[in-house]
Amino acid sequence: MGKKLFAALIVAVIATFAGYNIYQSQRMEPMSDLMLANVEALARYELPEVEVECGRSQGRCWGNDGYEYTWTPFGGFKVTRCKFVGYTWVSCVPGLPA
Repeated sequence: MGKKLFAALIVAVIATFAGYNIYQSQRMEPMSDLMLANVEALARYELPEVEVECGRSQGRCWGNDGYEYTWTPFGGFKVTRCKFVGYTWVSCVPGLPA
């Protein structure tokens, strides 16, 4: 009885750590105000006639970073995940069906 309980406890701990790691890897953190200000300051005088406008967590300057699966009462589907790439010709909106 003691060995089964210990084994169940170990499985529960491993499942908890695995679930937390999956949750952490899927979180998307937007750019901080300081990081965005630094990007704008660095790009300001390179081409004065060009205004660099990047989105804070999506849109211009954000590229496709793969897909993740989302489950709804109607079933699961694949949605887009975005990451900051810094190129103004690239655009990404997270959560769009792939």
